[in-house]
Amino acid sequence: MVNPANATTFNRIKALGSSWTGKLQSSISFMGSDPTNTYYESISSANVNSVITYNSNKVVAVIFQPSSNTLSFRKNIVDNSAGQDKFMVIFVDGNVSIDSTVDRIDAFIIASGTITVESAGLDLDDPILIKGGLYANQILLNRDLKNVVTNNDKPAEYISYNENLILNQQDVPFEIKESPIQWVFDE
Repeated sequence: MVNPANATTFNRIKALGSSWTGKLQSSISFMGSDPTNTYYESISSANVNSVITYNSNKVVAVIFQPSSNTLSFRKNIVDNSAGQDKFMVIFVDGNVSIDSTVDRIDAFIIASGTITVESAGLDLDDPILIKGGLYANQILLNRDLKNVVTNNDKPAEYISYNENLILNQQDVPFEIKESPIQWVFDE
């Protein structure tokens, strides 16, 4: 499958007449409360230093110029809906870093570059739960759990697919649904 976080997708998002609304980079920490189909353009890396909460389906994009910049999440992303049955999809034209202090991400994160789950160091980390998914050209899972007996049977990174994305496809913008998929059959 072709990575949907690509130049064609981001050009569709920014195109005149698309269903997307552009926002200033300074409001990126409020992506949980902004309407769906919101994109943020930035010429430098950006940090999200506050918890992101949402209670309706959200699809947002962060477009960096150049795309070698990084979106750093330093706090959790939390589905605050009554049944915790919503989704957030974050497309990033660049890299994503998830800080070692983050222990919950209720989102699909799709990046054109690398997604890195950071570590505080050898035997220093708590586990992270990602309810959604990660998709990028490269994913680095670096957590190293604290060396305690209760962690012996726990993964450092637990990724649980959020089926609400499939169940609520009507909330996914047209520009995102139009991703080219190539099927390869081997005999």
